[in-house]
Amino acid sequence: MKPSHQPRHCTNSDNSPQGNYPQSNIQVAKKRAKHDKENYYLMLDNKLISDPELSFKERGLLNYLLSFPDDWFFQIKKIAKDNGVGRDQVYSGIRAIIKQGYGKHRFGRNSKGQIVKSIYEFYEVKQAHSQSKIEDDNLTDHNVQIFIIRAKHDKENPYTMLARSLIRDPDLSFKERGLLSYLFYLPDNWLYNFEKIAKDNGVGKRQVYSGIRAIIKQGYGKHRIVRNPKGQIVKSVYDFSEIKQAHSQSKNALEKN
Repeated sequence: MKPSHQPRHCTNSDNSPQGNYPQSNIQVAKKRAKHDKENYYLMLDNKLISDPELSFKERGLLNYLLSFPDDWFFQIKKIAKDNGVGRDQVYSGIRAIIKQGYGKHRFGRNSKGQIVKSIYEFYEVKQAHSQSKIEDDNLTDHNVQIFIIRAKHDKENPYTMLARSLIRDPDLSFKERGLLSYLFYLPDNWLYNFEKIAKDNGVGKRQVYSGIRAIIKQGYGKHRIVRNPKGQIVKSVYDFSEIKQAHSQSKNALEKN
């Protein structure tokens, strides 16, 4: 997406978790990318990024779909190939997105009633009435057309800006992209624990651990431990980068908290 101007990063206390969990000894800092005409980015509604009814994988896929222009054509097999996943994984993810109220599906037919294209609408804002019945769709024989319905982005509708290169990086799984977008949605220099993230997103703590490890190994984060003069661990610090770093941290220890 090539914006005509640079909007502000907006959050407010009603839509962003508040960061000091007293029982935590883990601190997170974030390195943001430049967001302008030369550095493409996507604005995403905070409610979408933090919706626990969507798995991290479904959030990552939906973010990916929203990163494309309105009214575009594609094939499921192309999305699967570009992201290093199976076609069935894309199908199941899109079905889950629709069932949660973030999309709709219908067929386009010619005058003879033959299917000529498959039409999807994806919403940045969750709809009150979701489509419960989704017709079986074999997308190998006809085109797929996508319409994107975007949210309003302003102070009353908080959003997070993310680099398009992150959202489309095939070296990150959809699950890891969804988790990383959630981490960037949280306030800067916040303290937390894995139990809180896991609980807020309806997942297990191990899923958060493994996701963060993968994010770090792909060059989007670093981890270090801070010790006092006696050598005792007093804090565990994570630095997450919106732009992939050339030298990733291959070895990292996640302090259980």
